[in-house]
Amino acid sequence: MSQPVYTMHKKKGTEELHLFEGRMTKPPPNAACSVPAYSICRGMEKADAEGSPIFACQPEDVTRKSAANKGRRVCGTCVSHLYTTFP
Repeated sequence: MSQPVYTMHKKKGTEELHLFEGRMTKPPPNAACSVPAYSICRGMEKADAEGSPIFACQPEDVTRKSAANKGRRVCGTCVSHLYTTFP
């Protein structure tokens, strides 16, 4: 099973950034990935995205770094999905 990849969208009319978890559908050089209708937190619909994605089809490590660079604008619930919680 392939590893998840992430796409970041900005929500229309706000500064909120949300993550969408998908899977690769085409390998490079014409890489493409699926992007579900709702963000990880379910607080944003893909239809509410403003413009092009901030980034698309990125692996978890690249997504974590990008989200950290964007700071507080990124949905905390979406970002928390990228980190392991130990009992």
